[in-house]
Amino acid sequence: MVYITYANYKRIMADPKSIKQHFAINAEGNGAAYIYNKKNITWFNELEASRLFLCKILLLQPNHPLLQKIEMDKWLKIITIDEYTHAFPPVKPKFHSAENCPCLHRDYINFKLPVGFNKKYGKNGVERFREWFTNMLPNESYTPQQLLETHPKSFARKAEAIWNVDWSSIMREFAENSSKVEFHNYNLQQLEQKIDQLCQQFEEWKQTLLPIERAAIEAFKTMTYCSNLSYQGIEETRLQELIAYFKNNLKYPMQDVLLAYYYQTAVSSGLSFENHTILEQLGFEACKHCGSNTHETIGTVFMQPLFGL
Repeated sequence: MVYITYANYKRIMADPKSIKQHFAINAEGNGAAYIYNKKNITWFNELEASRLFLCKILLLQPNHPLLQKIEMDKWLKIITIDEYTHAFPPVKPKFHSAENCPCLHRDYINFKLPVGFNKKYGKNGVERFREWFTNMLPNESYTPQQLLETHPKSFARKAEAIWNVDWSSIMREFAENSSKVEFHNYNLQQLEQKIDQLCQQFEEWKQTLLPIERAAIEAFKTMTYCSNLSYQGIEETRLQELIAYFKNNLKYPMQDVLLAYYYQTAVSSGLSFENHTILEQLGFEACKHCGSNTHETIGTVFMQPLFGL
């Protein structure tokens, strides 16, 4: 078996062109049942709903006829793009052949480069910095990264001697491994309760709004891009405020909980893929630390438990 993290599972996106041409779910109609059959959730547009449904069958229905389409026509995929804004480049998501692989349980650490670094020095400058950042300093027993972690002012002086930017603005980014922190160790029943809570929260929030504001939310709740919108009788700033609240406090959390629900259902049920090559088609690659013989030894793909189960 092989393992993937929940954080990388969440990176799987639906391809807009493929979905529009070949497949789309109307979550405002009967399609809502495909997303979650215990409650009618109509907050998502066709692309969002299709992504949720395809991620669901990817985990829970290994013999579904659409899996071949997902693989061959790339309905789902992970895009890894280097924007040259960080000390470490983005990496493709990995699948692991060993459940105890240290890479599977590693926390995320990166450093966002100072404002203006990329513009001033370009991609070549970023590449040069990355090489310098992880190699031993001349006549020293530590790397610039280690120096930054322990003596940031000393690091800034050394970096500024090479790259003339304000190194006090370099930002450390840290995220715990997703198996440790996602959804506060919720099990399936608790995830179902969380879904119910979000639906109830939505209804209670709507009751605090004016009728015209409720109408605006119903009109725009499925939209992905909400800039330059207008609704007669509501000021633009108030409209943006309402939409932002709905997305950040209700819609996006609901997406995450539904994905976690599918994922945890797969973990709890012991479900697996019959063929792990679909992960490679999605953009995953075998972990070099634990998966050197993955193609010869792996027959099924299991999810890493969200909560260390």
